Amino acid sequence: MRVFRRITLIVSLCFVVVGIILMVCAAGLAGFDVKSVFTDDRKRNDVIVKEKFDSVTVETGIDSVSFIPSEDGSSLVEFYESPKSFYDVKVEDGTLKITYNENRKWYEFISFGSMSQHEVKVMIPAGEYKSISVNTGVGDINIPGDYHAESIAASSGIGNINAPKAEKSTSINTGIGDITVPEGEKSGKVDINTGIGDINIRKDDSTEKTEKNRISSESSGSTELNAGIGNITVPEGEVSGSIETGIGKINRR
Repeated sequence: MRVFRRITLIVSLCFVVVGIILMVCAAGLAGFDVKSVFTDDRKRNDVIVKEKFDSVTVETGIDSVSFIPSEDGSSLVEFYESPKSFYDVKVEDGTLKITYNENRKWYEFISFGSMSQHEVKVMIPAGEYKSISVNTGVGDINIPGDYHAESIAASSGIGNINAPKAEKSTSINTGIGDITVPEGEKSGKVDINTGIGDINIRKDDSTEKTEKNRISSESSGSTELNAGIGNITVPEGEVSGSIETGIGKINRR
């Protein structure tokens, strides 16, 4: 029986090796450069944004996204790109749009280097915005509490998300990852979901609180917190609504 298993394993590995060889040969015939498998050709690029905007939209592929308050009131977007994997940064109808474009052919995705993750840094003034929307396939999202918006939407396929609640609508979703939301803003509808990961509504323990922070427990809309597999932690008596987890614990502290 053991001999049969060993033979089966060896045959399976042979098929895998042959499949890889055939794939590389096909890619080579299509003009693929084998050396590119181990290199990352993305280079850093900084874009200064001079136009005025009151909303921000970020769409990326495998990069993390971080909002960083600019100290001098200027707006700058930092990212990494290549001739075939690049970002488009523009202001359109009052919205700063940061969009990832992918123009590689299928065989050009065969690369360990191209899968290396970078970070998109959105360095804009802290303060009030109409809406902030961030979507990434694989990567973390960090929006500090310095930013306030009427609506905030953050979504990541695989990654952790740290974002504040918005005044009217908050939607935060991740397939695999933890979600942290500081309690400290008057908010409308709140919808937070994670497939595998924890949800933590962190209480604001700062001593310097504005009037907006002092009414943190008020909510003008519904609250839904859902975790497929993971724990949910909320401040005692400060979060009400639908709180559900498939496999995990609901903690109030």
